[in-house]
Amino acid sequence: MKEIIYSGLKILALFLIAVVIINDVGVLIMTQIGASDMAQLVVNGAVSSYKTSHSPAEAQLTAEEIAHQRGMNLTYFNMSNAEITATVEVPPRKTFIIHRIKSLESYLTASVTASADIESPR
Repeated sequence: MKEIIYSGLKILALFLIAVVIINDVGVLIMTQIGASDMAQLVVNGAVSSYKTSHSPAEAQLTAEEIAHQRGMNLTYFNMSNAEITATVEVPPRKTFIIHRIKSLESYLTASVTASADIESPR
């Protein structure tokens, strides 16, 4: 009878470890996907702002505001005649295990660059 209980506890422990690992990996994947979408949102907002105001400073301010509202940092902003490019950094997310391991902390922060054309294609 004791062997059955020990086996059940081992299976339960392995299941819980697997759930924690899957959760942490899921957080990393969703951070990367979300950062990509949010970077594109920031750039599109800057393009829209530039089209209405024709001011590069206003476009950058809009990009910074959108990034800040979404909990990100705008780390790079460049505007040329044809496109706007921005890099946003998503702050680290809390996980069960990965944020406690120093060598893996760099994977918690996502930095993504996105670009958008100022002139819409015809």
